[in-house]
Amino acid sequence: MSVIFNTRKNTSSSYDDIADFLIQNPVLYIEPGADNRVNVDVSGLTAAGVRLTEAALDAWGSVSDIEFVLLEPDSQEQAQLTVTNQGDTAYGGNGLANIPPKYYSLSGTTFDSFTFLVYLHEIGHALGLFHPGPYSGTSTYLDDSIFLNDSYQLTVMSYWGQNINTHIDASYASPVTPMLVDIIALGDVHGLSTDTHAGDTVYG
Repeated sequence: MSVIFNTRKNTSSSYDDIADFLIQNPVLYIEPGADNRVNVDVSGLTAAGVRLTEAALDAWGSVSDIEFVLLEPDSQEQAQLTVTNQGDTAYGGNGLANIPPKYYSLSGTTFDSFTFLVYLHEIGHALGLFHPGPYSGTSTYLDDSIFLNDSYQLTVMSYWGQNINTHIDASYASPVTPMLVDIIALGDVHGLSTDTHAGDTVYG
């Protein structure tokens, strides 16, 4: 897929446009095995890291046609995805998702923390999703975004909190699930779940 976007901020971008950008130049992403199974190596993580990884995989797995399986420490099966806590730089792609331990001390390990968002974000990269703009590292919304509605409100792959985006009227919230654009893009790459919330669901 190749989609060309004007580098000026686009006032009429549809959710599909942004989803296309997330996957037009995907980072190297994991290929599920038989029955869309993805084996995950978490042997190098702390207990908190395993808990956050499980929650992030549950979130991605609930909307995708992928079954994530955490391998036992002595497993002889090959992992398609390895999650690590190393160094100072977060990154994802090519079968890896790395979340540095510094995030634990900076924002904690609760599910509404920025740390958990980093898990969602880097695992998103491993699944084949890029940022919704040609930015990485040190960037600013005003200078580097190309979609006016680029924020956490639409995608966990964004760099911008809802309160940073001057185009939308929303207070800050750290996502705990893939957002609308993520789900669209993930469906294009891996297919979507057909059984999540298939039965009666009560919200309250």
